[in-house]
Amino acid sequence: MKVKFFLASIISGILLALAWSALGGLILLIAFVPLLWLDNYFTQNKSNYVSIIFWYYAFLSFLTWNMLAAWWIWIVTPSGALFILITNSFLMSLVWLLVHEIRRSRGDKLANFMLILAWITFEYLHYHWDLSWPWLTLGNGFANSIKLIQWYELTGVFGGSLWVLAVNLLVWNIVKKHQYKRKNFNYAAWIRLLFVVILPIVASATRYRLYAEEGDVVNVVIAQPNIDPYEEKFSGMKFEEQYDRILDAFDSLGSYDVDFFIAPETAFHNVWLNHTSNSIPIKLSRDFINNSYPASAIVVGALTCLEYDDKEHSSSTARYSVDDSIFYDVFNSALYI
Repeated sequence: MKVKFFLASIISGILLALAWSALGGLILLIAFVPLLWLDNYFTQNKSNYVSIIFWYYAFLSFLTWNMLAAWWIWIVTPSGALFILITNSFLMSLVWLLVHEIRRSRGDKLANFMLILAWITFEYLHYHWDLSWPWLTLGNGFANSIKLIQWYELTGVFGGSLWVLAVNLLVWNIVKKHQYKRKNFNYAAWIRLLFVVILPIVASATRYRLYAEEGDVVNVVIAQPNIDPYEEKFSGMKFEEQYDRILDAFDSLGSYDVDFFIAPETAFHNVWLNHTSNSIPIKLSRDFINNSYPASAIVVGALTCLEYDDKEHSSSTARYSVDDSIFYDVFNSALYI
């Protein structure tokens, strides 16, 4: 049985991770079924297994999901990747351990309700504390399936998480009844499942097809310079060369009626807000606009700095530069030029 437990946890993790690939989010609607089988098995055999055994397999499942969906963090920082992947997997598994304990003591109905409540609460809190890591919020798994989730405008991303959990529970309910009552076809269960799956999809597809833009038309050019962030962006390539690449991309698509040219995060860096008139990137941007596109504006992501007169007038987050003997803050900014 240990092999079955291991395979079920790994399969669940792989199915969850596939939603963050080109496959799309619909796979999430069955991704928790193997984990729910484990939950049910250890509950039915609670006299032979302590809860921590289920937690071990739940943790393994979530570690598989985190590793396959967020492996790229390792490229940036191996130590940070280990911390993020293990911590996030641990927090996710704690939610399922709580639900498993409730299932053991209070039964399926309360446990299923608590799974939805506790998981969405966890996702919400994961947006609002210092260890914030909402990358794997279940609703985000449909990012490549926008025609299916037009109802997010009403529910937000947590509506997608609710949909995933509800459908998984309905699917597991059918599988579970089939295991113990093989000759009985539960029409009501199948109707509920089809209703919960199809209604949001039909409503979303209808909304997508009938939607019409309102208000003024805005013409936008977006440039992604495709600069390697590990080998070029912050080590080797001069800023002027980086920004010239962006301006060339702007110019290749520009026209007299462009309202906004958009450049990505950190297209500018080390812009001192106290001395914007001396900033080379801002000067280059203004020359580009004034010489070629006087009716347009540039909106650009920037790493900006603010210098303070002294420690007394600095903020609580200010840094100190020993070389320059100054106190300053650093901001992840957007600039309108």
